[in-house]
Amino acid sequence: QVFHEVTLQGRKVIFALEEIGVKYAREDYGRQFNNTTTPEYKKLNPNSKVPTLLEGDTVIWESNAILRYLAAVHKPALTGATPAEKSYVERWMDWVLASLNSPYLAMFRDSKKEPAERAPDFAAQLADHAIANEMAVGGSLQQCQAQHRQDHDCDIVGKVLGWRGIGEGRRPS
Repeated sequence: QVFHEVTLQGRKVIFALEEIGVKYAREDYGRQFNNTTTPEYKKLNPNSKVPTLLEGDTVIWESNAILRYLAAVHKPALTGATPAEKSYVERWMDWVLASLNSPYLAMFRDSKKEPAERAPDFAAQLADHAIANEMAVGGSLQQCQAQHRQDHDCDIVGKVLGWRGIGEGRRPS
């Protein structure tokens, strides 16, 4: 059972469940549903955040912890066979949290406001952020493809980041 709302963190957990092939029941939880501060939910996740995964008697919260758990239990090969391979996967996971999450949240919050209530430079920030991420992720996919020359591995990087298609046509021959 997955308690989540449609956020970057929630989506990556759902993606992992789908990619691994684990059956799950999705429950809509989060600020918009006003249900993460109930005593029942706080027993599962004392931070009152989403996503939270409940599998049998096991409760995991924090999206990257959930991803690590799912891979370890259901598909260990997904995170790599060696410490170097695991590091490769985990640094991308950490990069998403450290580099994409804060600007994404700021833009998401501003985008829900009326145009007159948004930050004066909202449009410029949005454009700059989109261009910078396309360059970073596209370049990363290009680097992945150049180093590994395995389309499947590079597609996983693209899927995890939610930017599949950036780098298309730039695959090394």
